[in-house]
Amino acid sequence: MSLNNQFLTLGLMIGSGLGLGVLFDVYRVLTGQLNVPRWFISLLDILYGVIAAILVFRVLYYSNHGQLRMFVFLGLIFGIIVYYRWLTDLVTRIVKTMIRIVKWIIDVCIIVPIQAVYKVLMIIFAFFKALTIFFYKLMLQLTYPLRFLIFRSVGWMLRSIPWPQWLLREVRRLKNLIQRLFHMF
Repeated sequence: MSLNNQFLTLGLMIGSGLGLGVLFDVYRVLTGQLNVPRWFISLLDILYGVIAAILVFRVLYYSNHGQLRMFVFLGLIFGIIVYYRWLTDLVTRIVKTMIRIVKWIIDVCIIVPIQAVYKVLMIIFAFFKALTIFFYKLMLQLTYPLRFLIFRSVGWMLRSIPWPQWLLREVRRLKNLIQRLFHMF
């Protein structure tokens, strides 16, 4: 392996260390902000490790056909240390800002219109409910004179039917019971 190839590999491994730090911070902030369950974080940790290994070995294969040397590990460690020393706070703030922007966009584009449609539907429903109650009361007022005639004619028709004596006795008992109950209060 030539010296240029070794420097290229070292630079790519330092960059990979920086990339792994960024990827881990994004993962860490997202799981913290999205309130991911603890049992699921373990699975995500394994997934992060697999993805990180695949990415590093793809870069290593691209740079020197997958030859592992000591400077490869030193480059990775140096990149991770540089990232966590100087860049982790910046990346964390950027990711949190992006999360706030996405939440705001979701709130403005999805939640607020749904709430507005719900409120409009409730206003329409309340209007029709009030209109229905109004027409019901209006019809009651308009049919008041007729109700007396209707009930009187229905009562006359019910009295003209020859009811059995036992049924009339039970109706009278029920009527007396109801009257006694209401006189107690």
